[in-house]
Amino acid sequence: MEKHSKLSQKVGFFAGILIFLIVLLIKTPQGMEVGAKITIGLLLWMAIWWATEAVPLPITSLLPLLILPLFQVISAKDIAKSYMSQEIMLFVGGFFISEALEESGLHTRFSLFLIDKIGTSPKKIILAFMIAVGFISMWISNTTATVMALPIALSIIEFYKGLIRKEGLEVDTTPGEFKFATALMLGVAFAASIGGMGTPIGTPPNIIFMSMAKQMFPNAPTLSFLDFTKFGVIFIVIFLPFTWFMLTSVFFKAGFSGLKESKEIFANELRKLGRMGRKEKIVATVFFITVFLWIFRADINFGTFTLKGWSTVIGVSKFVHDSTVAILAALLFYVIPVDFNKGETVLSAESVKKLPWDIILIFGGGLAIADAMVTTKLADYVGTKLTFLQGVNLLWVIFLVGGTGFLIAQFTSHTSATSIFMPIAGAVAVAAKIHPYLVMLPTTFAISLAFSLPASTPPNVVVMTGGYVKVKDMLKAGFTIGLIGLVILVFYMYFVGIPLLNIASMPY
Repeated sequence: MEKHSKLSQKVGFFAGILIFLIVLLIKTPQGMEVGAKITIGLLLWMAIWWATEAVPLPITSLLPLLILPLFQVISAKDIAKSYMSQEIMLFVGGFFISEALEESGLHTRFSLFLIDKIGTSPKKIILAFMIAVGFISMWISNTTATVMALPIALSIIEFYKGLIRKEGLEVDTTPGEFKFATALMLGVAFAASIGGMGTPIGTPPNIIFMSMAKQMFPNAPTLSFLDFTKFGVIFIVIFLPFTWFMLTSVFFKAGFSGLKESKEIFANELRKLGRMGRKEKIVATVFFITVFLWIFRADINFGTFTLKGWSTVIGVSKFVHDSTVAILAALLFYVIPVDFNKGETVLSAESVKKLPWDIILIFGGGLAIADAMVTTKLADYVGTKLTFLQGVNLLWVIFLVGGTGFLIAQFTSHTSATSIFMPIAGAVAVAAKIHPYLVMLPTTFAISLAFSLPASTPPNVVVMTGGYVKVKDMLKAGFTIGLIGLVILVFYMYFVGIPLLNIASMPY
């Protein structure tokens, strides 16, 4: 089933161009630069094309390279820089780390080990799957993590169906009615989306937030890998168990007795993998070194004392970035030999060909719009029109902006939704005279909470192929859990995020 009909694509194609032309013909409002008006038209054009997929998403993302120089808003030389920023290079390095984990099979070993240790009952097996998928999604794409978990999950479902028949239990195991299977499938999909919030490289919206925040507010300190990860992991630790509880105890009663033998299936699968090979050991070593270098790159303030980061100690703190570490890891996977005689390394030239240029171009398109908003002072102009937000309770500001992003992202890609909403969130922050991170960061997470429909995010589509999930069940559970998650997120940002990141003292 196609995500968008041919009709909607045709309508979207002409609507995007028409809206842009109408904006051009409208008289420029007093106090607004002509370039700002052109930027608004371009943003609306791109939003319509992104939402309807009138043309492929990455092609839409190239429009700023044409329109902004053509209308003398930003030169071609300057706008092209938006498509290869240091944050984008962090994503590129993260992609190669993800490929290495897949190539070595280390992610499968980790999942089976965790499930073997935790999974002694249906509910605990679901929890173990969610923890495993959530953790893996912090480092590789949400879609890949789901694809990896799906065959294992399906084998568990078949195993349980066999045991149920053997024990003669009165449990309906038909697709769509087998509650354990539905909870497991949705648990895998939702955990992938939730886990992606954990690190800057976990999901594209995180990189877009960091890139646009730096682009729009150059005076605000960039969140380090450690700062972002602290914020993300604590939220995951709160929200993932809540999601598991809602799935297994509220929406789908997943527990049933008499099937303790299920633990053996994981032990058998783990034994089949054998001992760790050289490739796995190399990937594990490089991975842990990379995480160590990310965490301890910048200075860490413990209040009473500051632990100097390695970049400060060797005097390169102004020159290196988290992307530097990511690229180092990528290079190591290409130079450390797995088999010296055969010239085999962890990654090969084929991995380079898999580089997701579509996502990279979407990043670049969003950054180009953010750059134009700053250059033309559009963000400042929008801020002056939203001055009524001054004095509005911060919780309401976060909820309204994040909630809007949450709703829109149910129907379009999270990457596109973030590209559209980050400039808006930044402008709202300017208008409300609050630090931009207070609006932009929770809005980014709110978009990742949009997992109500198959079209909302790829992990949902992946688990639908298993045949055990009805769309109505996904909608019911996904929207309810996501909406409650949005409320939790608002209070989390206010009571945990502000002191955790020390946002009150941050310049912007």
